[in-house]
Amino acid sequence: MDGHAPTRRIESGADGWLFSVREAIVDAIDATHSDDPDAVTMYLTAVTEIATNAVESHERMGTDEPVVVTVDPQHAHVTVADLGGGFDPDERPPRPSPDQIRGRGLYLARSFCPDMSWQRNPGGMVCTLPFPFQ
Repeated sequence: MDGHAPTRRIESGADGWLFSVREAIVDAIDATHSDDPDAVTMYLTAVTEIATNAVESHERMGTDEPVVVTVDPQHAHVTVADLGGGFDPDERPPRPSPDQIRGRGLYLARSFCPDMSWQRNPGGMVCTLPFPFQ
């Protein structure tokens, strides 16, 4: 293996699946020799927020299909794919109101991973979050 951790595909639904996502990201980061713990923490937070939002979207839509997170060290990114109906991320406010109890996940993810991108897939969305260190 050429200094990269293997690509890992993790589906929501299993106990501890989000821990498995974070573990796969840390393994991938270790393989790239990142030594910036703040960047790692912010990136883990961004991926966790997007994955959590995707699962909540699935719950609202009533789908039993899993959210799929792919950690791809060779291409230096993580993707989160859902079938939650999709949305236009540009229609979301750039910053939530201070009196909102919920709704900070997308704002945090954008703040911590400004190069993330969105693409529609049949029935949902795919969010790509490039590694902030390479």
